[in-house]
Amino acid sequence: MNRPLLALLALLAFASAHTTAQSRYGSGTAGTAGIVPAIWFGGVAYPGNPAFAIELAGARGGAPALLAFGVTQTRLPVLGIDVLVVPIVAAQLGPTSGSPGAAGAGELTATFALPAVPSLIGSRFDFQWIVLDAGAPQGLAATTGLEVRVGETPLVVACGSQGSLDPIVALDLTTGTLTSWQPGVGANNPTDVVFTPDGRIAIVSASLSREFVIVDATRNGARLGALRVPGLPNSAIVTPDGRRAYGITGGTQGSGDGRIHEFDIDPTSPTFGQELAVVAGVPGGADQLEGLGMSRDGRVLTVANLGLGQTPLLLFVDTDPHSPTYDTVLRSLTASNLVTDVEPSHDGQLAFAAIAPLGGAGSVQVVHVPTGTTLAILPGVGVFPTDLDIDPLGRYAYLACGVSGEVVRVNVDPSDPAFGSVLATTTPLQQPFSVAVSADGRVVWSTQQNGQDIVAIDTATMTIAGTFPVGPAAYAGIAVR
Repeated sequence: MNRPLLALLALLAFASAHTTAQSRYGSGTAGTAGIVPAIWFGGVAYPGNPAFAIELAGARGGAPALLAFGVTQTRLPVLGIDVLVVPIVAAQLGPTSGSPGAAGAGELTATFALPAVPSLIGSRFDFQWIVLDAGAPQGLAATTGLEVRVGETPLVVACGSQGSLDPIVALDLTTGTLTSWQPGVGANNPTDVVFTPDGRIAIVSASLSREFVIVDATRNGARLGALRVPGLPNSAIVTPDGRRAYGITGGTQGSGDGRIHEFDIDPTSPTFGQELAVVAGVPGGADQLEGLGMSRDGRVLTVANLGLGQTPLLLFVDTDPHSPTYDTVLRSLTASNLVTDVEPSHDGQLAFAAIAPLGGAGSVQVVHVPTGTTLAILPGVGVFPTDLDIDPLGRYAYLACGVSGEVVRVNVDPSDPAFGSVLATTTPLQQPFSVAVSADGRVVWSTQQNGQDIVAIDTATMTIAGTFPVGPAAYAGIAVR
């Protein structure tokens, strides 16, 4: 989410301030002290990765565990647990870490060397941990299932602003190689970039050429098509099936350019690259659409209207193709101050908005989407947050706060006693502007408006894990697959 207007506002605020899809499924079974062990993954599942990991946490300490593996999801009740994968190929591992018998203290990691076979891309595998736990009702505890899809090699793409054809650079994280995408994309003032779930296509929002460019992310950003629009493209989001995208445009106050466009990004479709609809019900005067997000099921779209000289708004759009109100704004809500971005929770029930007053600290406004009711304002979130991203487990929001020179992690899990707690980067940054969280949630990437590097931040400690020189491409948008 990276826009020329926000770049200007960041400077104004500074002057006034003296900031590969994997998914879990099914139900786990509680063990000792009623704690349900958790499954997650580490790294990126791509052909040739020597250290892809399936991880167990929250299990009984010192307990034997086995990892079940299959290619089909199921629900088979066995000895008090739900077995969630078939056919079952299991490896006995363990014991788990932690003091023997300690509730929730057990962890375990199974590491795999994925073969360097390109035909694996697109394959799906399912995993589940089963733990021998004397504290469980029938002696066994189990995690949910975990679906893993093998995808393309990990890639970070950043874009900036310089001259009439602005830089777009791709960083291959397996080789450290930098490749310019600009010859293929040909975009004027790229402000944002987003990948499809399989990582094979990317959408580049190009403000001054007034187009959403659809590119081949496997061929150095080769241009496949583009949707040209009357307003200034700010950012886009892709539906979970990877076949459609929504893009938002904005303009100056009173321009009437605030629109939400739905368009076809499936290269096999007869309507590829064409506009499918313009979302109905955008309030009059909402000319500054800046940030957007989509729920995991693709049914809820959230959009922010900045509100400089007009009302700052949060818009909630029905994007369920089977709904009678499809592609319609169902409700809007006045934000508590200028709003730069908004992301829904995974289930679409909550929305988290980045609130950026021109003076003073930023905050996160928490909204109940079905009713449009504000549930909380989480304070102390840096100064002038310009972008917000949610981690893949829905636990944390990460915000780029340019004026205070930090990326901030906010606990947005209402079930966690630490809900609302804030942890910022320990090293000052050079006006971070956009953030993107890795698929496993362990790294958040950020651009820097006053720097020539993109930075990788360890999300556990909020310390800098690496810096990568990309020149002017460090200025604006960033995406990671």
